[in-house]
Amino acid sequence: MKIKVKKEILLKAIQSLQDVISAKVSLPILTNILAEAQKDKLRMVATDLKARMTITIPVEVKEEGSITIPVKKFEEIVRNLSGEELNISVSNKNVVSIKSNKCQFRIKGLPKTEFPQLTVVNEKEVISLDQKILREMLNLTAFAVSHNENRQTLTGVLFEIKDKKLRIVATDGRRLALIEKPIDTKMEKKVIIPNKVVQELINNLDKGVVTIVFDESQVSFKFNNIVLNSCLIEGQFPNYEQAIPKTAKNNIVLKRNHLFDVIKRASLLTSIGSQSIKIEVKKDKLVFSKYADTSEMDEEIDVKHKLETFTVGFNPDYLMDVLKNFPDENVGLEISSSDSPAIIRKEDYICVILPMQFE
Repeated sequence: MKIKVKKEILLKAIQSLQDVISAKVSLPILTNILAEAQKDKLRMVATDLKARMTITIPVEVKEEGSITIPVKKFEEIVRNLSGEELNISVSNKNVVSIKSNKCQFRIKGLPKTEFPQLTVVNEKEVISLDQKILREMLNLTAFAVSHNENRQTLTGVLFEIKDKKLRIVATDGRRLALIEKPIDTKMEKKVIIPNKVVQELINNLDKGVVTIVFDESQVSFKFNNIVLNSCLIEGQFPNYEQAIPKTAKNNIVLKRNHLFDVIKRASLLTSIGSQSIKIEVKKDKLVFSKYADTSEMDEEIDVKHKLETFTVGFNPDYLMDVLKNFPDENVGLEISSSDSPAIIRKEDYICVILPMQFE
């Protein structure tokens, strides 16, 4: 294999592929990426056996061929080489030469036959939507996934297609985020996609259309020069609809950035053993406060509301997660009592956050 490639294009692709590879791998070959040069393109693949990303980039192919390359060392070399173009070649003994200007690296690769065989997703059920829309939907929900491996179905994001709508839902049991958008399909589908794959989508979705292909055990996302395949999470997603209030009430409209900044300041005094902040609903104002062993903070926001006086506690990170992704300048905060959830919603979106005891 002999190719000439733009450094910037190659580096961006390697860095995206590197994110797919797990820190702990069951097979040494999984720390490598597969590189295949054909015609005028270089196809590169990374996998952890559950997820697989394929990126195809334009190159000048002088000799077709394939090799697997240790991705961490490959990325470090490409990133630090000078020059805009790189010459890469592979010897008969699987030694990869990476050359730019007068500098040359040689690293040991492994043949393609060592790399896990690639499975194909059956293209029977397909939908398409705008990449920006899907990325916004994922940004507004994925923060709510659980990181508790004992609740496997909650460690992913639910994709539910029904009544010509795509609904995306995530929950960790303490908060829930849901968004839905219209989509041109008669398909009905309900699958759970691992959060690792969702994060790769958030990092790589850009402009244009993304095509999503489903089969019984896998899903494939195709966009631009990337194909991202993943196994689905098995199991039943919980009945989330019973946790969602159907109608809005006690809506307090606030400036999103101002509310975020106040909560951020209150969160500075939280700790592992004392995670909540206190919100006091008083006449024409909300008071945010936090008391620690040797420190305290309080800050008021003037607002109009018709609520009775009460006090409630929330995890500030949960509130900030939704606020930093919320697209509107103003945000409605629904709170009703000391034991009721906080709700943030717009026409096609809702986030429900359960209260906590405050210290």
